[in-house]
Amino acid sequence: MISALFRSMMDIPYGIIVEYIGVRNVMLASLFLNVVACTMGLFIVDAMTLAAFCIMSGISLGGFFLSRHIFVAGITSKKYRGMLMAFLSGLLRWAHVIGPVMSGYIASRTGDVRNAFYLAVATSMCAFGTVTIASLSTTYQECCQHSCSSSCMPSEDEERDEYNSDDMDDEKAAAVAAYQAKHPVVAGAEDCGAMLCAHPQHPHAHLVHPSLTQAEDHHFNFSILWKTCVRCWGDIWRLGIFCVLYTALRSNRKLMLAIAAMRHNLSDADLSYMISLSFSVDAVFFPLGGIVMDKLGRHIAVVPVSLAFGVVFIGLACANTNVELCLVAVAFGLADALGCGLMMTLTADRAPKKYGAPFFGIMRTIQDLGHVFGNGFSSLLLGRLSFPVVCLCLALQAVLAAASGFFAVPADNDWEPEAAAAVPGTPTVGGSLRERRRRRKQKQLEEGAGAETLITVPDSTKLTYGTV
Repeated sequence: MISALFRSMMDIPYGIIVEYIGVRNVMLASLFLNVVACTMGLFIVDAMTLAAFCIMSGISLGGFFLSRHIFVAGITSKKYRGMLMAFLSGLLRWAHVIGPVMSGYIASRTGDVRNAFYLAVATSMCAFGTVTIASLSTTYQECCQHSCSSSCMPSEDEERDEYNSDDMDDEKAAAVAAYQAKHPVVAGAEDCGAMLCAHPQHPHAHLVHPSLTQAEDHHFNFSILWKTCVRCWGDIWRLGIFCVLYTALRSNRKLMLAIAAMRHNLSDADLSYMISLSFSVDAVFFPLGGIVMDKLGRHIAVVPVSLAFGVVFIGLACANTNVELCLVAVAFGLADALGCGLMMTLTADRAPKKYGAPFFGIMRTIQDLGHVFGNGFSSLLLGRLSFPVVCLCLALQAVLAAASGFFAVPADNDWEPEAAAAVPGTPTVGGSLRERRRRRKQKQLEEGAGAETLITVPDSTKLTYGTV
């Protein structure tokens, strides 16, 4: 619970950090912290060292999963996003399959549970090296520019291409691009005069975004977090209710299986094998979640996965033998496979096209709160009620999750027209100076005050989280 709590606390700060130092650096820093956390696990001797390990683990995992989510959402098309998110979640399930089996084997052979952290240290170091090597490729640099630069102004070369029309020579196009690069304008300035952006140029943007040039600036400030929350409040609360209920169900899966195993007097190795069996079903049938989301729609996918969890919790309350308990573990895997990648897809679909990282941080915070309150609420009930009654309470929670998902989660065609616009009061790539310049020239032409050629500015869609 401590790990989940600190993971929740760091989601929003990580969303802000991503805007400043980029997805790649947050990934690498989080993986390095995870190596440190796993190393601390080798020296756990009391409650204090255990708490320190949980805190460091929660901080590192929160940063990695958030940055991974932002990166994948930025390079995927909405049409195939459900299957891709399900695929990534399926790979994570395989980690849940292999990890407990190998850890349980090491612990049983050596007689010390702490020795299992040697495996965690080795895998974390491999992950750190893999991300480091992969991020040096040209393909990654192009993808990183697409998903990292959501708060960066376009480079002078890109501006030259956008402004370079038959009516503008290279010298004039370069002058326009240079002016905009040096004078960022706040969105809405066309209605209240020229308002220069007070946020200074980020001094190290070209270092943390290797694919970006020095002319590309970060214009994020902390007020944007509040504006993002206000602007996306409709999506946040509608997704948030379902997110908390559904995440609590998923977190209680492992908790209730572990408690059921204790009631059946299973050993630690038997418990690890049973959990691996449950997650192996997820890992094999993960395409079900992607197919349901992409074919039937996100709005429909939330119902069967929630109700499936409710049915399985009822079965867990009725399991009296080890065989029945294993069958329930398999059923949990099938239920979770229906929602494989569901929350990642819902969040990515509703992320704003500008400054999406804070939105991802807010939604990840809500999702992680489901882990905190889900396990905490179940633990509280277990202290006062019997195990079967708690399982029935979780089944009722599954019904509430299905109802909230069906009535509150936005449908696929329920898109706010203004979602494509930037947050008010922030600099935008597609609008601001260029839009104000275009309107001024239109007004001059209508009044006959000038004969300058109107510049047609294409709609900027390159800095969005995926394509529709």
